[in-house]
Parts: sequence; structure tokens; C-alpha cells
Amino acid sequence: MSSSKSDEEASGPGSPLSRTRLRASHACTVCRIRKVRCDVVVTGFPCTNCRLDSANCKVTPRKRKWEQRVKRVIEQEEKERLDQSRSLTEDKLRPSRHVHSAPTAQVEVKSDHTPSSSSSPPSRTTPSTIPVFQQDESDSHTEASKHNFTFTDGTIDPSQIGRRPSLDGVGNPWGLDYDKTTIFGLQPPARSVPYTNYYFVDPGYLNQLAHTDVKYLTEKGCLSLPSDTLLEEFFHQYFSHIHPIIPLLSEAEFWAAEARIPLLLIRAILFISSPYVKPSTLLSLGYSSVQSAHTELYTLAKTMMQFDIHRNNVVNAQVAVMLTYHSPAPSDTTNTHWMVNAVHYARCARADQYYTLSDDNPSKLILKRLWWACILRDRVMSLSLRRPLNIGCDEFDFSLPGLTLADFSDELGVSTVYDRPTKQILAHMMSAFCELIIPLNKALVILYPASGPKSVKSDADIQKESDTCVETLQLLDVWYRKTKERFEISTPSIGIHKALTMFTKMTFIYYYSARASLCYHMMLLSVSNPSHASDTQENYLQVQAEMDSALKGITGVFMHLARLGLVQYLPNTFVTFSAIPLIWQVLDAKILNTGTLAADNKRDLMVYTNVMNKFRSLHENANNVLKFIKQIIAHIQTTESVEIAQQEQLTDTCFPPELLSSFPPGGKIQEKDKEPKNKWAQLFAGKPRTYLRIALTIQHSLSSGHFPSEEDFPKALQMVSFAEDTMDNSVDVGLYKYLQHMEDFLLSA
Repeated sequence: MSSSKSDEEASGPGSPLSRTRLRASHACTVCRIRKVRCDVVVTGFPCTNCRLDSANCKVTPRKRKWEQRVKRVIEQEEKERLDQSRSLTEDKLRPSRHVHSAPTAQVEVKSDHTPSSSSSPPSRTTPSTIPVFQQDESDSHTEASKHNFTFTDGTIDPSQIGRRPSLDGVGNPWGLDYDKTTIFGLQPPARSVPYTNYYFVDPGYLNQLAHTDVKYLTEKGCLSLPSDTLLEEFFHQYFSHIHPIIPLLSEAEFWAAEARIPLLLIRAILFISSPYVKPSTLLSLGYSSVQSAHTELYTLAKTMMQFDIHRNNVVNAQVAVMLTYHSPAPSDTTNTHWMVNAVHYARCARADQYYTLSDDNPSKLILKRLWWACILRDRVMSLSLRRPLNIGCDEFDFSLPGLTLADFSDELGVSTVYDRPTKQILAHMMSAFCELIIPLNKALVILYPASGPKSVKSDADIQKESDTCVETLQLLDVWYRKTKERFEISTPSIGIHKALTMFTKMTFIYYYSARASLCYHMMLLSVSNPSHASDTQENYLQVQAEMDSALKGITGVFMHLARLGLVQYLPNTFVTFSAIPLIWQVLDAKILNTGTLAADNKRDLMVYTNVMNKFRSLHENANNVLKFIKQIIAHIQTTESVEIAQQEQLTDTCFPPELLSSFPPGGKIQEKDKEPKNKWAQLFAGKPRTYLRIALTIQHSLSSGHFPSEEDFPKALQMVSFAEDTMDNSVDVGLYKYLQHMEDFLLSA
């Protein structure tokens, strides 16, 4: 009795026993196997038993119940998909049954790579019968035995990254290294696996979602990832082609052994890198084309983004920046929506205040990368889509240094894609890109003000804005000369010129595009200021010549990249960058040119034909842009009268067929012996209103997605009947009569 009473007293509410678990919460693996009591929770490593036995004491964490439950649901779903795949294969092997749509695509892939067709490029006349990502790969059979494409110094050649090796004679669509034959025939590898198979995946607060939400994400496929070899290929292509232009992540931290990568971030990486992976990889994942993979992976990332499973502003901002590369049509504003969200999340994470942190703070570099990635992407989108900036020039001190080599020091020597010298030059290129931001800021504020197009200004305001344009053009030229001297001379001497050339030429396209847009804006300003009548024509022709030179510069860059085989590695942003010079080239061929195209016109048209064919096989917005370009050209031919001496039908057929085939010949040209060297310059000198109406139609249509009405034109450029109805002050009437008088004078001279 006394002993039992003492036990009860000892186990009272204030005793140590009442606060100590009778069963340990954790046990080491050795004690668990021996089924003995383990005190590792009390003593730490090693426990008493392992210390006495000199055993290796370690504790293996158990999976949480919700992770096991999610894994069972995903595995059950994959088992059902595999059963369906096997049943489809059985139906395919039965000769009495019709072939389903999915096996048909496989048969077409097989027939497209027979020895008889591999020696010549595949036909482009029937793109609907062959997956577009399998076109124009006639040279792939020469590299069938190579799995690593490297230069002599061991660095990877970006022109060969992701190029698809030819299939074997059996027609295995999952690659030469996969051979799994069962009683059902050739079976595909596992499309995807549960994310719980990867220890490095961080699911965030997924366990706090409702069961119905987890089930919904599972059914949509958001909680499944590609198998290990396929997932590694996505990561490889991301750091090859995306990371050098928007360095959101640290490659060293990404590949660290202890790294935990957010699941949402992985889904965004799959989306943004999908255009660059091998077609066989996408086919094994169940996608029939690059466009379908890009669209489906975007949907999965967007769906998971809505649940905010990580509750981390930095991760959300990084993902939002990547999702800005979803641009299905020129007029679609989804990418702008994601850019606004990225800036919002970055500011919530105080990324715009990164410079206030001390250098030893590990968050400073992460926030600096994030904020400058937002700045760079915002400027590129504004320039290509002709939209206002989301990060205003007065909202950040742009005199602060951008990304430099020191910000990439942790990546040097650890990159899985580029060697140390290449990474160093890429870092210097990123630094040069950040230097381009200052003149770009000045240009974009003038071209696309946040308050919208400005109304009629005084002569003093027009002259001040024109002077600002000239100053900005000078800043752009200074940057261009400095950058060209730094990188176009040093690049070939290292032997990895293709990778470095591609990223250098991308920044040059930004430069030429900004220059062309500024010249067009200056032409509008010049016709709005009739007080300088004496030197009007000379200024007109000079600015028009500079604009034409900038457009030819864009064409030259695309020609260089096409010759090196690097066009397919440009992001979808460059589809819109190629639109304006392409439209001018087609208008030149359809309206102003003679029956036989000049050699340079023919060459430039073929360059854009090849470039657009590459874009169409990769980016979903390319087809929509081409259709819209065709409508713009037809609209200009219908609404604008370009009269030159004689009408003659074009007989040359070397044009982009998507654009020229259905247009009726309507151009009127001069006799060949009187043909000027630059017909657009002659049109601008003789009929400036017509030239500017064409230029404004192109700019307005590409930025808004619809043709301009007469109200969208400045009153000096409106049609006579509409202008007379809408003029309400003497300044516009005088300006309009001045332009009419000037046109009549130039035409009669």
C-alpha cells in the first residue's frame, strides 16, 4: 500500500513523470530493428545503446500521413492510366480494329523518319498531318549516335541542345535508350511520378489544404512530375536558355544537395523550358506538340498558383515572372497581368529595397536578382508589346548598379551547362543588359506613357520632346558601340561563340527596336510642328532613313541567328519583335516593288519565312501573329492609296506563302529606269501623310489587337471628310491645310 501510494504521489501533476512521455517520439534505426528502448531524444546522437555498441546511430524521418495519403492517390491514378494505355495498345495490335488517334500520331512519326524521307527536308504543305515540332529536322540523322553535343573545350553547344536524334527502325518514339517490350508490345515509360518521389521537392503548406482541394490538384495532374531523367532535362534546358536572360534563381543553390525546391517553382520551370526539350520527351509525356505542352504546363502552373501553397512572396514573384511568357495572341493581356502580379509580390517581399540590406545578409542577393529580373522583363515586354511600364522610372533609383559579375560568383565553376569562362562572359552580358535599362527608360516613357497618348501640344513642348528623342538615340548609340566592341570581338576567340552570340544578338534586337520606335515617334512630332517649314523635308528623310536602318538591323540579326541555327532558341517575345520589319518587307514586295524582286528584298523575305516557320513550330503566338499580320497588310492595301507611276502585277513567288498568296496585286510602281533607291523614302517625301498613316496602322494594330479608327489618328493624319467634321480649333485646321499644301507642293515639284 505504501509503495503504491508513493507511486501515485510521484506521478502527480507536478512530478517530472507527468511531463515525460513514457514512449519516445523518435528512435534510431538500430534500436528500432532490435526493438529496444531508445533514448536518442534525451541524449542526442548517439543514443546510449549505439554508444555502448559503437553502432552508427541515425534517425530516419517518417513520412507524414498526409504525404502517404497523397502518394497513394497519385499511384492509384497512374495505375489506372497505365491500364488504359495497355488496353489501347491491345486494340492497336488487333488488325480488325480501327487505329485510335494516339497510335495514329505514332505511326506518322515513324513514317516521317523512314530512310527515304530522312535525306530530304519534310514537306511543309501539310503541317496538320505531322506534329510541327518534327518538321525541319532533316539534319538530325547525322547526330543520331551522339548524346552530348559539345565544343572542343568541353562546353555545350547551344545550337545542338535539345536537338532530337532520329528514331530507330522500330519507330520507338521514346528514344533509343528506352527498350521495354512486353506481351502487349512496346510500352511507354512512366509519364510522371508523384512529387513525393523526390526528396528535394518542397510542397509548402499543401497539407493544410482541404481534402477536396488536394483531390482536385491530383486529378488535374498538378501533384505529378516527370520521371527523373525527363525532369533533369527540363532543368538542363532552363539553365541553358532561360536563366541567362532572367536570372531569377541561383544555379549553385538550386543544385545544392540540401536544397528544397518549391513544387510551384518546378511547375513554372516545366512550363517555361518546354519549348527547348527534346520532342521525344514531350511525346513520352503525352503531348502531341510543343504548343500543346506549353499550354498544358501553363494551365497546371496557373492552377497551382491559385492555391498559394507556399505563402512565400519571393516564390510567387519568381513564378509570376516565368508565367509572363504565356502570350497566345498579340492582343492578349495575360502576360501583363502576370507582370503586375510579379511586381506586387516582389514589393511585398521588399525586393525593391534590397540595397538597404547588409552585404552579409543572404537574402540581399536573392531579392536583388528578383527585382532586376522584374525590371528587365518589364522593359522587354513594354518594348515588344508597346505597352506602358509597370515599374515607373520614378519608383526606383536606377543609378544603382544592376547585376554584375560579383552577383554570379557562386555559379562560376558549378554550372551544369556552361564552363567557367562562358559563365563569366554571360555575367558581363547581363551587366551590359542592365546598363541598357537607362536609355530604355527614357525611350519607353516617351513612346508609351502611363497616362496614355498625349493630346495636341504647343510648339515648345514638341521641340522639347523631339530634343529628348535625339538625346535618347545618342545614349542608345553609345551603349551599342560599347557593347559591340566588348563582346563581338572577344566572343569568337573562346570557341563558344554560338551561345554568347545568341544572347548578345538578343540585346541588339532590343536596341534596334527601341531606335526604330523612337524614329517613328520623331516623324510624328516633325509633321506636328509646321513652324520649321524650311528644313522639313530634309529632317523627314533623315529620320526615315534612320528608322529604315534600324529595321534592317533587326533583319540582319535574325539572318545571323538563322545562319547559326539559333532561331529556335529565342523565346516567344521575339515573335512580336520580328512582326514590324516583316510587315514592311511584305508591303515593299506587294505595293512598291517591281515585278521582279531585288536580291536584297528576296533574301530578307526568305529570312523571315524561315524565322517564322521556326517560331510556328515552337510558340503558340506565332500563328496568331502571322494571321494578324496578313489582316494588317490587307487592311493597308484597302484603306491607303499608294500611287506611283505604273501598275504591274508581281510575278516573283519567293514570298512567305502565309502572307502573300491570297493578296490581289494592287501595287503601282515606277518605270525601272526611274526607280529610286529607297521607295519608302520617296513615298515619305512625296506623301508623308500616307506613309505615317501606314506606320501608325502597323504600330496601333500590333499594340491593341485591332485596326485604328480615324479617331485614333492625329487630326493632321485623318481623312479629309472625317477631319473636317472633327476639327474644333484653328491650330488643327491650320496644321491640316499646311500638310495638304506641302504634299501638293512636293508632288508638283
